[in-house]
Amino acid sequence: DPLDAFMSAVRSETALDGVERKKLHLHVAELKKEGQRLRKLADMAKPTQLPSLQPN
Repeated sequence: DPLDAFMSAVRSETALDGVERKKLHLHVAELKKEGQRLRKLADMAKPTQLPSLQPN
C-alpha cells in the first residue's frame, strides 16, 4: 500500500532527524567549549597594560 510506504518513510526520517539533532546539539556544545578555551588562551596571551608610547 503506497500510504503505508509513505508513512514508514516519514517515520524513519523523523527518527533520523532526532538522531541528527542530538549529534548537532553535541557538536554545538563542543564548539562552545572550544570557544571558551580559545578566549581563555587569548586573554592569557594579551599583553598587560603597557605604558604610553608618547614622549613626555
